[in-house]
Amino acid sequence: MPPEWLMGLMHSESGFNPSLANLKGSGAKGLIQWTKPTLKSLGVQKLPKSPLHQLDYVEQYLTRMKKSRGEFSNFTDLKLSVLYPIAVGKQKDYTLYESPFLAYHQNSGLDVNKDGKVTVEDIERKMQKDYPTVYIYNRN
Repeated sequence: MPPEWLMGLMHSESGFNPSLANLKGSGAKGLIQWTKPTLKSLGVQKLPKSPLHQLDYVEQYLTRMKKSRGEFSNFTDLKLSVLYPIAVGKQKDYTLYESPFLAYHQNSGLDVNKDGKVTVEDIERKMQKDYPTVYIYNRN
């Protein structure tokens, strides 16, 4: 994948801060905002504080996602592989989170059109706005 995608992903998730904890209570932390179940699935008991050590797990996780979901054809699919893997490759109207559920409130900043739903299109529009140069590397 283009390095710009990886950099955009980590910046969007943590601002490159390997110690950052999710501010809305999801329990996610680190470069790509790991959850405990995701870390456990990689055989990790405690997230390393070193960004270099975390990068090893980023590579392991993304390799696993690529094997299960296919090649990432664009930056949005890469972002979704971390945020909500089931949504990779789905139509733009696919809903990830919806109000009034807690997961929606933890991710409401992604609801670009403020309609009470976070869709694939919302993610794409937000990422295009925040990281416009990353999208020149899309494969489709």
